[in-house]
Amino acid sequence: GFALVALLGGRAPQSGAPAVVRTNPAAGAVVAPGPLELSVTFDRSMREGNFSFVQTDAETYPACGRNEPVQTKDGRTFTLTCRVEAGRSYEVWFNREPYMNFKGIDGSPAVPFQLKFRTKGR
Repeated sequence: GFALVALLGGRAPQSGAPAVVRTNPAAGAVVAPGPLELSVTFDRSMREGNFSFVQTDAETYPACGRNEPVQTKDGRTFTLTCRVEAGRSYEVWFNREPYMNFKGIDGSPAVPFQLKFRTKGR
């Protein structure tokens, strides 16, 4: 098994639904108000141009305007430029029914992931 993984470029083929492995900010983080690079990284390459940064409440979603996320060359990370205000709590979902557009190359939707963070007070 180990030799086969090495021959395949060091990674075993992945099965199951894609999953979030990292976010910026991290879950539960306290960040400075102002510009924010909101990002999500998955455990594998994802379909190009398919994403669902999901808002559950306008009061808890960062101000991201009409920006489109930028996807890295390896297809794993999506970054969205936003702005956050002082003394607020934020919530963003990466996929949540019915918005399930983060998909692996094979078309399987990513496991929904809830990110909560807040900003420092004034």
